[in-house]
Amino acid sequence: MDLENLTITIGEHNFTSSNKAMNVFSVLGPINTAWVALSNLFLTVVLLSSAHLRTQLRIQLIVCIAICDMTNGVLVNAFFSNAAIHKTWNLGCPFHFFIQLLGVFADVFLTSWYLVIVNANYFVFLMGFSYRKLSPLADRFVSVVLLALPINLFCVVPLPIILTRLREVKPSNTFYCPLFLEDNYEVAMCFICFFIPATFLVIFCACFVIFRKSNKCSRETLARNLLSETTTVERPIFFVIPTVTMLIMMMPDQLVNVLFFSNAVAPPTGLGWMFMIFATMETTRAGVLPVMWLFFPDIRQAVKDKLSCCKQRFKVSATMTVTNVGYKDLQTQ
Repeated sequence: MDLENLTITIGEHNFTSSNKAMNVFSVLGPINTAWVALSNLFLTVVLLSSAHLRTQLRIQLIVCIAICDMTNGVLVNAFFSNAAIHKTWNLGCPFHFFIQLLGVFADVFLTSWYLVIVNANYFVFLMGFSYRKLSPLADRFVSVVLLALPINLFCVVPLPIILTRLREVKPSNTFYCPLFLEDNYEVAMCFICFFIPATFLVIFCACFVIFRKSNKCSRETLARNLLSETTTVERPIFFVIPTVTMLIMMMPDQLVNVLFFSNAVAPPTGLGWMFMIFATMETTRAGVLPVMWLFFPDIRQAVKDKLSCCKQRFKVSATMTVTNVGYKDLQTQ
């Protein structure tokens, strides 16, 4: 289906695709896709290859976020970038529906709620409790439950709403299937996927700042509470920075959706540009978070070690190649 000058009608509102916006996205999309995929893949490999880090619940949760963002980058960003470049969608209706489900709802929901669990886990430690005080079996059970919780919640709450509250939009054919819900449910999904977890994240960040300002969260206290879990002392700022960054980059797109689908504001003239810019911010967030995790000293050191190891292997490989070439030259003389 040709996407140039495409108009989609939802109730009394019309969405008209912007050729200029699509041209910009056709340039930024592939760059963003490559960066999101490679940065999250590298982070996942580094964390899982570290025998010390991969056993920590905090690291396992970060890996889950990285895998969600990497999947979103590889599938959603890549195919939407391809459609923007060629100004057409010819991959069929079911696949279009699937990648919208991943990009618009699943990635936002899973990333937000996994980040809530990361912060909640740290808050529990600040209260002086360690999961290691439980039996090994109970400790492992808690980890498995927390790691699977966002996925199970998505299957139980948002997914049934999405599948049962779809609205008919025009054009509707076998090639292009815009995924829009009824207005009230579209707003509700914004709260379920983002604003409710965002509220928890703001509360946790405020608590971390208060703990730090009141000196109840000194390095000695952190060391006493956390050393059973990690060999480094994690300061609250390490959790606040990635959380605030994620909220800032995701907020505009979600807020515009709420204002539009709640009919609080009339669709502005530059709606296509607005959606494109804010959607790009939200997808770019997936490439920014891996950088934000480097504030953790142990993650930063693991990345340095992996880069140093790769550099050393490259030098050894280059040396062996030069040696082999020289040896072959001697044999031919």
